[in-house]
Amino acid sequence: MAKNRRCDITTPHDTGRREAALWGLFALFVYASLLTPNVALCVTEPLDFWGILANTLLPGGVYLWLMSLSRRIGRVTLWCFPLMFFAAFQLVLLYLYGRSVIASDMFLNLLTTNPDEAGEMLAGLMVIVIVVAVVYGGDIIGGIVAAVRHAKIPGPWVAASRRVSYAAMLLGVLSVVAAYIFSPGYKVSDDLYPVNVAYNIGHAAAVASDLSSYSTTSAGYTFDAAMAANDTVPRLVILVIGETARGANWQLLGYDRPTNPLLSRREGIVAFPHAISQSNTTHKSVPMLLSAVDAESYSRLPQSKSIITAFKEAGYSTAVITAQKPNNSYVEFFCAEADTTCYIADKVTDHPLTDVDLLPYIHDRIAQRADRQLIVVHAYGSHFDYRDRYPASMRRFTPDGPFEAKAKYRPLMLNAYDNTILTEDYVLDSIAAMATGEDIPAAMLYTSDHGEDLYDTADERFMHASPIPTAKQVHVPVIVWLSPRYRELHPETLSIIKSHRDSLVSSSSSYFHTALQLADIATPRFDPTLSLADKRYVPRIPLYVTDHNTAVPLKELLQRYHEPLPPGLQ
Repeated sequence: MAKNRRCDITTPHDTGRREAALWGLFALFVYASLLTPNVALCVTEPLDFWGILANTLLPGGVYLWLMSLSRRIGRVTLWCFPLMFFAAFQLVLLYLYGRSVIASDMFLNLLTTNPDEAGEMLAGLMVIVIVVAVVYGGDIIGGIVAAVRHAKIPGPWVAASRRVSYAAMLLGVLSVVAAYIFSPGYKVSDDLYPVNVAYNIGHAAAVASDLSSYSTTSAGYTFDAAMAANDTVPRLVILVIGETARGANWQLLGYDRPTNPLLSRREGIVAFPHAISQSNTTHKSVPMLLSAVDAESYSRLPQSKSIITAFKEAGYSTAVITAQKPNNSYVEFFCAEADTTCYIADKVTDHPLTDVDLLPYIHDRIAQRADRQLIVVHAYGSHFDYRDRYPASMRRFTPDGPFEAKAKYRPLMLNAYDNTILTEDYVLDSIAAMATGEDIPAAMLYTSDHGEDLYDTADERFMHASPIPTAKQVHVPVIVWLSPRYRELHPETLSIIKSHRDSLVSSSSSYFHTALQLADIATPRFDPTLSLADKRYVPRIPLYVTDHNTAVPLKELLQRYHEPLPPGLQ
């Protein structure tokens, strides 16, 4: 007798239910990917109990409510694309900086960073870029497939999710209220993701609007500048702004490696070991260096012009020689004030651009021997990828590669970075030699826009421009050089500068005023208490320009985030 065999019959209804369940699991994956930045920020940010509850319950409730708006999971997923984009952006920044929400400066950096620098940075972040591309790219691809197939998730899932979302949002709102009551300094615009991201986008848009109208808002600005003394002696002032050169790696400032073998032997040099920048971003720092604006007056930047205009008003011929590229920023607008502006990046095509390539153009300007001449040099400096910032002849510290942007490669990266400082030493010394050869009174003032993290500590911080600065990102070199002829005509100036050598210096405030005094230019905007060449110099409490362009005491900011303090603040 044949045995009875049981036949399993799968009905279309059963298949539909299984498929709906699978799409339901996909919906949970999308929801988890949206909530991941909130959970990560609860770990990285100084949030207390109420701040953590607010940062998870309220956004989590909103995300769940969005996911329950329709059973058509493809449609809902694609609606969430903006949230996915910012979630991916946020996770990349947390991987890079270790903390902080996407800042206004991050959006502005997208507009002002040249593509080559951006490409170099992304190449060093390939691991996290791939991870977020897989996760959020998977969300988007899954959403497209679901939309095409008109896939639906189970109705009971949607109903239950909506009920839970209402409860989570209610508890989240109560947590926000409690955070305002019990958590000092709590602000939704600062501490609740992604509300803070939206706020920062709006702030960045306002700054971009200021940039677009700069030619109008600054049109009436004047320094009322003139020579302080009625002399006919030729005078040369050279202002050099480096990029990403941190003070900790300069031999002149106490570093134990010979990164400044040339400047260490040159007469007329004064280096300041306790100099601090008021920003760790180029688009803020350089405009402050070149104008009367600093952290306290940063809001006046759209109405201001640069020191180049002051020199022109005083009768100087002016030139800018830069290794940077135009980027529609205040830096570019200031460069355009000069009689001559030379962007050399497009002139060097047969090898990676280094600051050594600036020297022939600087030599040509110095050789013109104008009666009064200002040369502003904006260097490429020590920007990542460090190996591209120095020629082969400057490979003193080896091995210097190959490496990736990972902590385990720090010894190689440090060698490469120190080679960039060695290159700056050569460039600055070469400029001094050129000026000395012309036998005219010449002064050179150097600083960097900001510093750099190089995986120096256990938390593995790297690069710069993090929303919360670190000591290494704001500690910068400030160096003054006076030529033999300048020292002969003004013997007291070098002594005055040396007397301030161990003082606390805010480069963002003092660079402008020191340059005016070295040039002997008088203007109502000059403040002698900020000039390192004046007996009346008074050190200030170091300030920092926050992401929202407000001035805060740097020490308090670093202490809030348990950061080490830079030299001079310890």
